[in-house]
Amino acid sequence: MAAGQTRYWAVVPAAGVGKRMQSATLTVPKQYLKIRGHSILEYTLKRLDQLDVLSGIMLVLNPDDTWYPKLDITLERGLETATGGAERAVSVYRGLEALAVRADDNDWVLVHDVVRPCVAVHDLNKLVSTLSGDPVGGLLAVPVRETLKRVSTDGVVECTVPREDYRLAGTPQMFRFGLLRRALADALEDQAVVTDEAQAMERAGHQVKLVQGGTDNIKITHPEDLVLAEFILNGQGGLMTEGPYRIGNGIDVHRFDAAASADARVILGGVAIPSERNLLAHSDGDVLTHALMDAMLGALALGDIGRLFPDTDARYSGADSLVLLAEVNQRVIDKGWHLANADITVVAQAPKLAPHVEAIRARLAETLAIDMGCISVKATTSEGLGFTGRGEGIAVFATVLVSRAS
Repeated sequence: MAAGQTRYWAVVPAAGVGKRMQSATLTVPKQYLKIRGHSILEYTLKRLDQLDVLSGIMLVLNPDDTWYPKLDITLERGLETATGGAERAVSVYRGLEALAVRADDNDWVLVHDVVRPCVAVHDLNKLVSTLSGDPVGGLLAVPVRETLKRVSTDGVVECTVPREDYRLAGTPQMFRFGLLRRALADALEDQAVVTDEAQAMERAGHQVKLVQGGTDNIKITHPEDLVLAEFILNGQGGLMTEGPYRIGNGIDVHRFDAAASADARVILGGVAIPSERNLLAHSDGDVLTHALMDAMLGALALGDIGRLFPDTDARYSGADSLVLLAEVNQRVIDKGWHLANADITVVAQAPKLAPHVEAIRARLAETLAIDMGCISVKATTSEGLGFTGRGEGIAVFATVLVSRAS
């Protein structure tokens, strides 16, 4: 960036967003509620990240926030965090203070509500292009559509208010860094109540401009707003709006021990099956479960079992593969998905699998906490061809469908 070039920063106050919505009590702050597997916070940050001129994002968190996760998104802009306060003005001011070591007074700062994940990129660009030459700044706002009534304390209409004179304030609110910092500092020093940055700037005597934005830039306040937000995000596209299903494939192979053993067995799907020889493996050698795990991980691009449970790690020596499967399943659930069904094919000359198929399906279904009807296990030979045909090992192919958790 050239010396003296104006930069743009984003501040996202999230400290005062509590565990309540209108008509609902939440177990977590509402910015961590999920829409199709991603938190509202992640959608909001991802949308701001699409503003190309942005130099960085400052997320201001509650000091008692224990829900802030490792984000399941990739951001092009830098993301930092600061500790906020009980009031919005305090949180925004602390976010500005944290940025002050890098920001100049003439830079721009965009303050955006953490629970407005649907702001459109074209509205962000419109705000920037409209205000970039202004000495003060302004905010996104929308005209009032409905007729406005002023009412008395007992609910009686006093008069009809001309709606043409009113706008609904939204975010981002974009102001010169130095001006906003001083305006908030003065308001806090005077213990003045300011509900947004524009009010602080108005109080300081600045003329604040309005830029008309879209009505899709909703603030999530009621439980039903989550449904509306999902609808809007799906319509906007391109922002973590992958479909409701994903498919994964897994393949695994294990070699038989060269020497026969009277007490040999193979473990497939957690079921011990008598065999002439044991399978060679670092864990319990459950080649069927290994293929299934790789398919589940592959569906969500979470790597493979070699990365999660490496054979160089002594902790997995002789490990029960069903225990590992349960861990993989939890990872899938934590991402907001669940296993819809699995189709597994075992290729082996021996041992005969047919007498054990139902037991295998039952063990897998129990481990995955799904209906047994969602698990298909089939066995076939390779007609004497290849390493499986020569009885040198067993191969397993697994295909899974995972769906978004409702």
